[in-house]
Amino acid sequence: MSPATVSFVLNETPGQVLREETRDRVRAAAKQLHYQPHRIARALRAGSSPVVLLDIGPIWGGHILDGFVQGMRDELVTEGLTLLVRRGDEAPLDEMIDAVAPRAFVGLPSEYTGGSHSGRVEIEEGGRLDGLAAHAHTQLGFLARLGHRHIAVATPATSDASARRIVDLRLQHAAAVRSELGLTQVTELPLTESPEDDRATVAALLSDTPEITAVAALDDMLAMRTLRAADDLGIDVPADLAAIGFGNSAVGSLWKPALTTVEIDAVAFGHRAARLALGKPVGEFARPASRVIVREST
Repeated sequence: MSPATVSFVLNETPGQVLREETRDRVRAAAKQLHYQPHRIARALRAGSSPVVLLDIGPIWGGHILDGFVQGMRDELVTEGLTLLVRRGDEAPLDEMIDAVAPRAFVGLPSEYTGGSHSGRVEIEEGGRLDGLAAHAHTQLGFLARLGHRHIAVATPATSDASARRIVDLRLQHAAAVRSELGLTQVTELPLTESPEDDRATVAALLSDTPEITAVAALDDMLAMRTLRAADDLGIDVPADLAAIGFGNSAVGSLWKPALTTVEIDAVAFGHRAARLALGKPVGEFARPASRVIVREST
């Protein structure tokens, strides 16, 4: 039986003249195989809605994520399309897809963790040119050029499986560039939202591994938690412990000491993501995907 015939039956395609016996055979086989329609594929095939669905899931990101969303929204407006954003678990994804039938779907959790809807350069090539791996190289490379060889990577202490996969991906990128940058050690430093717990964690890490001289954080907030813990412990920053964030949030420049950080053009990434989702060419970045904003913490 041809795939087209199976598709006509399962999708109840109108205008197809098929024998009822054939229809019954297809339905019986589908039931035996526990077939479930792929909602995303069906929605993308229909392509009738003026909506593009962006699933953020558990990803954190603050103003970086806000910039990415704004970039996607601005690009889609030029195409006469609207961006619908799903955050966290606020609504079942399948139900949203069924209700909206989006023109295109972008799933950030799967893009970063290699899920079933991934396939961008970010996953296939590890983002060496303009993804997380490139940003890890920018961040750790800056510390390496300052002479740091033993570095801790500040991460959010989380039990959420999806968020943890994203953390693990960032750590894998850090490990991948370790030899290239001449780093001796890259150690995880999991931080919470409790200053007391963070102080104890930093103290324990430096006691167990006194060779560590710098912390590269997954975002600016984690870097500032590190600075707060260092201040509580009487550690001189940056003489005894340097710290670099990620994201260039406004509050980082107001911190004491002012936070060195990695800046990315999140809006440009959003524009590119929208064009990729619509199957349009994206071109190359006019400037590096990320750069270091040097301040007092390094």
